[in-house]
Amino acid sequence: IDLKATLPRFGGSFASFAALFKRFEGSQGGAVADIRALLDAGDRASAGQAAHRLRGVAANLGATDVASQALELEQALRGEDAAALALRLARLEAALRIVLDAARDLPAPQPADATPAQAQAQAEDCATLRQELALLLDLLHNNNMKAMAQFEALRPALARLEPGNVAPLADAVATLRFEQAAQLVRALLDTKEDA
Repeated sequence: IDLKATLPRFGGSFASFAALFKRFEGSQGGAVADIRALLDAGDRASAGQAAHRLRGVAANLGATDVASQALELEQALRGEDAAALALRLARLEAALRIVLDAARDLPAPQPADATPAQAQAQAEDCATLRQELALLLDLLHNNNMKAMAQFEALRPALARLEPGNVAPLADAVATLRFEQAAQLVRALLDTKEDA
């Protein structure tokens, strides 16, 4: 993992990076199996899209070897034979396994204990959360990678005030589906306006 290049995308926060990195397995752990199944079904176009998605998420997390192997597979899908594809897929799988093992070895983020002061700050959090969500929406609309760090920064407040919306939004942001994430944020902002 190229932390030197990656941490600035997370505002220099290793904790924010680690939280997203831990979720990498959930979002991309089955990517190689998915690509293999698509190839077995003869669907090179969808296999290429899956490789492209994996490459984008891996590159964003600084998993340069995974991103590089995914790019090579993506290019190979445009014309190489089945034997060459099998070799590229094996290389990608080996690179991905190293990254997934590293993600598993990271300690799980420790939830902070709620204090009375935090409960009292909830009303202020609502107003702040609206502003932070609006900023996130702007970043998502512009496909700005800072959206990932912005989401991680507002995640604690979101978890307190909108716990049911954290997982789908986290998944959309982590897998770079910014358009879907923007729809979720718009729905949250609409809900808050009605409240």
